[in-house]
Amino acid sequence: MEVTIEHYRRIKTYNRRCMRKIEIEELKRLELDLLDFFVGVCKHNNLTYFLAGGTLLGAIRHQGFIPWDDDIDVMMPRQDYEKMKKVFPVHEYYKFMCHDNTHNYPTAFGTLNDIRTFKPETSRREKCRMLSVNIDIFPIDSLPDEEECIHKYFRDISNMARKLFCITYSYGIGKTISLTVKRNIGIFVYRCLELFGVTSIDRITEEYSALSQKYAGRDTKKCAVTCSYIYGEGEVNLKADYYPVQAGIFERKEYNIPANYDAYLKGLYGNYMQLPPIEKQVPHHANCYWKDSILKQNT
Repeated sequence: MEVTIEHYRRIKTYNRRCMRKIEIEELKRLELDLLDFFVGVCKHNNLTYFLAGGTLLGAIRHQGFIPWDDDIDVMMPRQDYEKMKKVFPVHEYYKFMCHDNTHNYPTAFGTLNDIRTFKPETSRREKCRMLSVNIDIFPIDSLPDEEECIHKYFRDISNMARKLFCITYSYGIGKTISLTVKRNIGIFVYRCLELFGVTSIDRITEEYSALSQKYAGRDTKKCAVTCSYIYGEGEVNLKADYYPVQAGIFERKEYNIPANYDAYLKGLYGNYMQLPPIEKQVPHHANCYWKDSILKQNT
């Protein structure tokens, strides 16, 4: 059951109390179901995966979700990621989405979505708001071993991430006046380029994916998640740090984690066992709703 842009526009006029919002504990259960389904696909096809980012941090520091967090991230070697795209089974309501199979898809990595749900991400353009309750799936890509080459490569990745932001996000307010001006000028420029057929969301996500795989197949010692520019060079690790795969506890179940998770987490968070200030202990994702409840309000 699809929620169209017109449905989304009409959400703004609803009495939100009549909509079936997915509360935080229900959201976590849905995401855990997605994770278990994904793990089942990996096991059936002999694919390697690891808990990633805040999910791995939650496993190590809290043995589950970070108390104020509400999402799940996983990562897998690029060759396993590419194979997964080909073998992912057809399911009634679980759908693997990426730029290869979804028009105007807004990222260079994939997501596993529960399409019974809807996530109105207002910071993104309407044409990019196709995501549901999901888990993020990041490919791990090879890097050059030379530090200077890594620095230059991540500058290129950063520039590509800015392009993707400009063409997929809505006009808005930044943290400062200067950032607000830069953001909106960048968005305007890429909207014009898109209007005249010079570029498109699909073209930029494809370019980003290709850039992420620049060193694919090379016998190098280092790797990183490069298809997202959240932590930059903090993502850089030795390939050997991931193996042999270890088991970690997340919400009373065992999942794969890197052998040297300490090096990985320090790269992302520094002293990761120290809790952040209380004012930063808040969920950061959009509200989610059951599609049936939205559509009933449209009829």
